Amino acid sequence: MATETIGKYTVTRSRGKMTVTSPDKHGTITVYGNGHAIPLEYLVNDDGQEVFGFRYRGWVYDLEDIMSVGQHAPAWMRQFDGHASDSFFSGILVKWYDNGYGADAVQAYTYIG
Repeated sequence: MATETIGKYTVTRSRGKMTVTSPDKHGTITVYGNGHAIPLEYLVNDDGQEVFGFRYRGWVYDLEDIMSVGQHAPAWMRQFDGHASDSFFSGILVKWYDNGYGADAVQAYTYIG
């Protein structure tokens, strides 16, 4: 288990799990993921539309629905490239995966607050 400080947050990493603790009243955020590359491809979503994206935990995510992580995001979140919220307290975080030929895959992580 490794612990580090990113900005004002304490981050603990252990076996594919990252726990982010804020010194404020905001509490703890847990990030789960294994870092495997998920290929980007054309898929059919729940509405029957063809989208360019990826499948993660049984859901199809369109790249158009992934918002970039900007400079005003919390310090711990800036190590990721994008995010999509499922609810007020949960969602996914995305890192572009570059195999040397361009970003043709992503690494996806689940966060729960």
